[in-house]
Amino acid sequence: MTVVIAEFYEALISAGADEGKARAAASAVADRAATAAVADRGRDIADMKADIEVLKWAVGVNSALAVVILALAMRLSFAVG
Repeated sequence: MTVVIAEFYEALISAGADEGKARAAASAVADRAATAAVADRGRDIADMKADIEVLKWAVGVNSALAVVILALAMRLSFAVG
């Protein structure tokens, strides 16, 4: 048991719950905490994927503009020279 779950278990025991029910309740809290942690990771991964998509678009647009600027600069240099 983690420290928080152990403290919860001890609090239930000191409040008068029997040992089996206190252990079951502490286990349920631990399971819920683990489920919430997995759900948070899933949201974090979805957020990162969305951020990566934005970065892909930004790199693509930046690359296209760099090619256009390079082509215009070469055209200008050949026109002057």
